[in-house]
Amino acid sequence: ASGQSALLMAPTGSGKTEAALYWAFGDGSHPPARIFYTLPYQASMNAMYDRLRHSFGEDAVGLQHGRAAQALYARFRDGDEWSATAARQVQWEKNLNTLHARPLKVLSPYQLLKALFQLRGFEAMLTDYTHAAFVFDEIHAYEPERLALIIGLMRYLRQQFAARFFVMSATFPKIIRNHLQTALGNAPMISATPEIFERFRRHRLHLRDGEITDQTTVEEIVAAVRNGKQVLVCANTVARAQEMRDKLAQAGLHDEQLILIHSRFTYGDRNRLEQTIRKYCAGGAVNRPPLALIATQVVEVSLDIDLDVAYTDPAPLEALLQRFGRVNRRGTKGICPVYVFRQPTDGQGVYGRDRDPNRSGHIVRVTLAELEQHDGEIIDEAVTNEWLDRIYADPVLSQQWSDAYQRMAQQVERIISGLRPFQSDEQREDDFERMFDGVDVLPQCFERDYINLIVAEKFIEANDYLISISKQRFAILRNQGKLLPAEETGRRRVWVAQLPYDSRNGLSFRDIVIDPDWS
Repeated sequence: ASGQSALLMAPTGSGKTEAALYWAFGDGSHPPARIFYTLPYQASMNAMYDRLRHSFGEDAVGLQHGRAAQALYARFRDGDEWSATAARQVQWEKNLNTLHARPLKVLSPYQLLKALFQLRGFEAMLTDYTHAAFVFDEIHAYEPERLALIIGLMRYLRQQFAARFFVMSATFPKIIRNHLQTALGNAPMISATPEIFERFRRHRLHLRDGEITDQTTVEEIVAAVRNGKQVLVCANTVARAQEMRDKLAQAGLHDEQLILIHSRFTYGDRNRLEQTIRKYCAGGAVNRPPLALIATQVVEVSLDIDLDVAYTDPAPLEALLQRFGRVNRRGTKGICPVYVFRQPTDGQGVYGRDRDPNRSGHIVRVTLAELEQHDGEIIDEAVTNEWLDRIYADPVLSQQWSDAYQRMAQQVERIISGLRPFQSDEQREDDFERMFDGVDVLPQCFERDYINLIVAEKFIEANDYLISISKQRFAILRNQGKLLPAEETGRRRVWVAQLPYDSRNGLSFRDIVIDPDWS
């Protein structure tokens, strides 16, 4: 019913977005004051913004995330003769977001969490969230600490502001489902029908020995592209994705047959890459050239692309299922192969990191053990939730997840109990900022272009040259003298990375020495 919260589990590409919007608008008996559509990654937010404004019109839909200004500028500039006009339009959109003017907004959950941390203006945010409808897409994508924050906010908004929530994913392990249903007042679980799951039996799982970077695999991917296929290659780290692109190029694929996307491109290049991928790889694309799309986790969530085959590093099952969902998305290509490699199993610093090296990457090893039971089978997405429940029943993994979740859940209770109107809290603002691991840097090759734009007060255009890197990487680069402050930028201090950059591979850390104490 549209008047209550609910959970939805359905295969990727089966129409979850349409179901969520139908729930939000309902039959008119419970019209929402606002609709908020949340997603985990900027690429998926940008894509959803394009999709919704096409359906509801530009005046109805807003976009709000850390780099929304860059995404909006790219879109307005494409449709406008003068960049100055596009910049003014972006500023107008930012003002409208501040005034909470758009009835339908695509945003990150972290924008919502500003209210929980009592950032300035949080009272207006809470007013805007009253009687609102919230759609949380791909809830599986958040780590347990972040998930505890998000679920705590859901409970608070439901109980105190009459908000309602529609939470959806292709997978709902019991360990997550129980916390959600408790916070949302025993919200019902809606599942796709057996007929829908049957229609989305579209992938055959193959486990492969060795690593994705092995030369035999590289040659196999090249052959597939030359045979007219669009191939998805998923790596867990940026360095590994860059290595795969280089190997595929050395093996004979041309630049027009290779698209690499990850987080270490400038914001301007990243926007262009996202638009290129949608142009060539979307399900309804007219011109679908054979190519290899090499990507990190940025392709996992809500990108409406439809490739022919996937090769992927080992990863947690939720991530793998999302990667598979970018292949044969509509199920119109019969049964397509998806290849998962058995190595490396250490999580690569991305998954299941632990101070005890014997426990690092444990979630990857438990996932591979489950997948071994299904090697060579057609994946039945109706039962993958059972796979997940068995994975999370592992004693070590269950303890790791629950400990992390409960630590943050206890903090959320303290935060909520201290919320007071007209008392923004600078300490909590600092706590909020520490949640984010990104620091903007400027590749050395763009320093002069950036300064010229800053001097001309073209700040949005200048930001197109920046790249976000982790605070850990930032500290390493500073320690090794690879970061220097840019000159002539007035009050806008920016650090210049003395590292190679190109529009094909992005920023390279290839020559940086990583001290074991930093890993």
